[in-house]
Amino acid sequence: MTDDYNDPAETLMTEAERKELRAAVRGLPRPAPDAAYRERVLARFLEPSEAAVESDPPPIPIEDLQERRPRRSLWWGVGLAAAAAVALVVSLAIRGPEWVVNEAMSEAEVLIDGTSADAGDAALLPLRDGSVITNPGPGLACVEVRDALTFLLAPKTEIRIDVEKAPFGETRLVAAVTSGQIMGRTGPGFPSGGLTIDTGQSMVRITGTTFGVLSGADTTCVCVYEGHVETRDLRTDASTKVSPGHRLTVYGWDKNSRESDLLPLAPLEQQMLDMLASPDLLGARRAS
Repeated sequence: MTDDYNDPAETLMTEAERKELRAAVRGLPRPAPDAAYRERVLARFLEPSEAAVESDPPPIPIEDLQERRPRRSLWWGVGLAAAAAVALVVSLAIRGPEWVVNEAMSEAEVLIDGTSADAGDAALLPLRDGSVITNPGPGLACVEVRDALTFLLAPKTEIRIDVEKAPFGETRLVAAVTSGQIMGRTGPGFPSGGLTIDTGQSMVRITGTTFGVLSGADTTCVCVYEGHVETRDLRTDASTKVSPGHRLTVYGWDKNSRESDLLPLAPLEQQMLDMLASPDLLGARRAS
């Protein structure tokens, strides 16, 4: 209701008559409580009727409740176990290949993250993603991904290895040659995502081949013995496809890379190439 509304009866009364009417109403005695009415209200609203009692479902015995509860917990347990199994399978599928140091094929004792590697009775040392492997020399060292890739590290070579994983997608091997010289060969299990090598000056893309990478303070040299290798100069973003039998050299003082014949091979190169042909290598032994 709004304040503008006026009762027609009140408009016909004077102010004195209204006061007299209010005083008369307030002076009326209060009615006595009706005990019978109160009892009827309580009986109606607090006590269930016969119809309601007949229509309500019977209570469930406590024994049945105790029997049902473990069954529900059992189903929840089975569901959680199945979900954990699926998660484990997906995790293993996404994890991808694993880098290892093959001490049986290493002529020198390598350092893993600055610590001397000791395989004990095992010939293979698993490597975690991001590990830094150093070959102090004087011989060669061997780092592999089973059936996928073999790296031979020349003396005084340091590399960092990794695996990039995408859920339900490609797996890509990653390496960075901090210093020194490596030679590698791919195998039949080489991942579809390929291998990317960072030298600081160039990004080298390997898709399946026999190759070599030398990284110096101001020089990068990419050698291709079989297949093709793509390189990208990080300074100019220029890309070059190096064909087999050639080497591409990038000098820090010159933005123009130079491609030349691979032959003749240096003695160390020939030694590494001969070792890559060994059937005892895990990563390249079955490569064609």
